[in-house]
Amino acid sequence: MSDFLEGFFEQKDPGIDFSAWLGSDRDFVSLESLDSIVLRGVLRNMHLKLFDIIEFREIGIELSACEYYDAVQDKTLWDFGWGFFGKLNIMLQSNGAGINVDYLLQHTNEVWQLCLRLTSNEWKGAFGIERLTVSTHVPRQWHISALQLQ
Repeated sequence: MSDFLEGFFEQKDPGIDFSAWLGSDRDFVSLESLDSIVLRGVLRNMHLKLFDIIEFREIGIELSACEYYDAVQDKTLWDFGWGFFGKLNIMLQSNGAGINVDYLLQHTNEVWQLCLRLTSNEWKGAFGIERLTVSTHVPRQWHISALQLQ
C-alpha cells in the first residue's frame, strides 16, 4: 500500500489519515447512546494531475450518519451522507503558477453543498494575459448550499 501511495500519488511520506467523530454525547458503556457519527480519511502531501489543469494536493472522503425522529412514522431513523474535501491547484498559466483552492462537496438528505475557498493572495498573469493580476480585492469565497435535486 505504501508503495502504491508513493508511486501513484507521489506522496513523499505515504500514508492515510483517519478520524472519527462519535456524536456530541459519549457514553461508552452503551452503544445505544450514539446519535451521530462522521468518519473521515485523507491523503495529504500528494500530487495528482488531471488534464494538466487541476493538481490535487490533498484528497479526503467523509461518511456521515445522523439519527433523527420522524413524527409521521413515529420512529427514529438515520440520515446518511458523504462528501469530498481537500486542496487543489488550478493551473491556468503556462509558467506553472496557479490558484490554490480548498474545496468541500457534501451530499446529505438530498441536499448538495459546495464550498470553495481561494487561498492564493494574488494571481499574476491570469488566464495567460501578462499584465492581468487578480488579487484579494475580489471575493475569495463562494458558497453554494441547500440545492435540492429531484
